[in-house]
Amino acid sequence: MVHLSRARCTISGQTKKPPSPDTAFSSKLASCSSPAIVNSAVRSDDERPFRLRPSVFCKRQLKSLAILAALATFQARSGMRSSNVYAEIDILPSIGFVENPSIVPNGSVTLGYCPRVPHQGTYSNIKGATLSSQHSESSAFALPHDPFTRIVIVGAGPSGLSAAYFLKQRGYRDVLVLEKQGRVGGLCLTVTEDYKSFDLGANYVTPAYHETLRLAKEVGAKLYPERPGTVIEFPDDSMAKPVFREFWDAVVRDVSPIRFLAACLKYVRLRFRLGAVIDPPGLQNIHKFPELCVPFATWLQRNGLECLSPLFEIPITVMGYGYLHEIATPYALKYMSLATFVPLCLKAFPPTSFIPWPKRFVRGFQRLWEVVAWDLNVRTDVNIHRIERSEQGVRVRFTHEQQKLNEVNTHEDELEFDYLLLTCPLTGNVLSTFMTLSSEEETLFGRIERYNYCLTSFLIPGIGSERPIACTIPLAPIGTPWAITKQMADSDFVQFYSRVDPAWSEAQIETELLVRVHESVRRLGGDIQKDEWHTFDQWPYFEHVSAEDMASGFYERLEALQGKQCTYYLGGVMNFELVESVIQYSRSLVERFFPMVDATQCRPHDRPPVSAPSRTAASRRAHWPNVSAQRK
Repeated sequence: MVHLSRARCTISGQTKKPPSPDTAFSSKLASCSSPAIVNSAVRSDDERPFRLRPSVFCKRQLKSLAILAALATFQARSGMRSSNVYAEIDILPSIGFVENPSIVPNGSVTLGYCPRVPHQGTYSNIKGATLSSQHSESSAFALPHDPFTRIVIVGAGPSGLSAAYFLKQRGYRDVLVLEKQGRVGGLCLTVTEDYKSFDLGANYVTPAYHETLRLAKEVGAKLYPERPGTVIEFPDDSMAKPVFREFWDAVVRDVSPIRFLAACLKYVRLRFRLGAVIDPPGLQNIHKFPELCVPFATWLQRNGLECLSPLFEIPITVMGYGYLHEIATPYALKYMSLATFVPLCLKAFPPTSFIPWPKRFVRGFQRLWEVVAWDLNVRTDVNIHRIERSEQGVRVRFTHEQQKLNEVNTHEDELEFDYLLLTCPLTGNVLSTFMTLSSEEETLFGRIERYNYCLTSFLIPGIGSERPIACTIPLAPIGTPWAITKQMADSDFVQFYSRVDPAWSEAQIETELLVRVHESVRRLGGDIQKDEWHTFDQWPYFEHVSAEDMASGFYERLEALQGKQCTYYLGGVMNFELVESVIQYSRSLVERFFPMVDATQCRPHDRPPVSAPSRTAASRRAHWPNVSAQRK
């Protein structure tokens, strides 16, 4: 525990001088007419709180005190193991004012949750950011919790597995993950060719992947640095050979290098200032910042950064997140954090292209999640038929395959749980297939959109490449491969990233993509010997809403649903469709709603584990409330 007094600051037994406030601030504190005691607490991985007392403040000093508490917190935490910081100021009700809408009735003001990235934000330059409460309405624990609280998680992707992992860390022993596919990993998919691993979904990590790298360290997943890529330009003449360029030459071809570097520095400054708004998991309060609720291309233009558009098109548009005029600014800013943007810029600049970031997993991204799942209760090949919810709990009816040697049987089961965590696609057409949605759920989930994105591969012996990835800049027409990768120089495994034209029917997709891939390979001097895919994966990718929906309070309404009917929502749409972002949100949600419990308690006789055989149908009906009657 850390105590900050007027005389000194004691940190884990070590005496240090406290951060001294400026003279003006001290005089303001002395002149307060309505003093009140203030406590500031910081929670982290090791649950060691930071206490700031005593102090006084009045309404006009709240902002200055918040800044002081944040700075003291970051300074005190700088020598500790964890860099997760969640700061709160508890204001006694004696103050008698709640004029700022971001101050909740119980007096709790959230400074922000900066996931393992200290100093990546400033509170003084963002309007309202110092008083922003990311989850003020739903941070209370709805029902009693104990180690045997039954929790079901639908979906064994990064979001679901990380949620189960964090619940296990907090002492919960009855957590069951149900997965429709026969594997875990979700959009992380890895195959092995020529004794090497290739990622067909999520592929690389940057220094911003703090939670992912921590998991990788715990399970022993090794990484290797990505080699510099290149840019490929296909001339309009179909018989002309493509032109290869360095990333740097491609992004500065229409602007002077000095102006480009100045724009990069300006983006760094703006992104740093926006850290307190963008970095916390979730987007509940994003509608309070209308200047951010616009398309990313508009935001770049308003800030004089349009010359960076070719640079941002590579990680955003090429990787399936839409054109810059489609993606909302908060999504792009979450993706392009400083810990991602700076290494990518350095990698593109030839003199600094030797830096070891980004990195890839030696065994593949999916294998990381397979190892994580080994220590969790996960059932694959599950087909959920019905989920019924009430304020008393959740009932799930499903079938799953059971195999004994060469005999495969389908087994039907029905289990009861206290809580439901949905990490599957949160679109209405998916959820409505197995559960009844409320009118608010139907409205919100009906606003979620996805792009059709394809990753295909062939074994092509004729293509030689010194660089592992080639992006097409300027962007080719939609449907044409936007990225062509040959990750290993001694392998014939070549991958093609293409966004599907929304005008194509399902029957046209494979035919149209095959024609365009053949044309690209021909112009590169290769030849596809077998006229069939080696792998073909069509991802309904990037769950998102429009900038207009953000401005209208979509995320505030979505977060208000958390906990209703014992249901919680996770996944890409809640934060951003990125492995690190979904892990951060999973951690945040688990810490908000599921307190630490004592995992050493003995199991009650009437609480069998969720993996045990279910009750008889008659017993289930006797113990379950009449959900249908309640609904009527």
